[in-house]
Amino acid sequence: TYNIANHMIVEVLDGKIRAQESDCPEKLCVKQGWISSPEVPIVCLPNKILIKIVGKLSDEAMDAMTR
Repeated sequence: TYNIANHMIVEVLDGKIRAQESDCPEKLCVKQGWISSPEVPIVCLPNKILIKIVGKLSDEAMDAMTR
């Protein structure tokens, strides 16, 4: 677990991450639950925190590509 800017407790486990606790009013970041894909970030607007998994997307994970 990690404390992010004294606003959020983040848990990392088995290639997944989640906001375990947050001091924001609605706690949407906590309610989002675990993420394991670089396509879906966790965002906490009141605290200005963005959590995303950085990595390569597989061809199967992509639904569109543009140049």
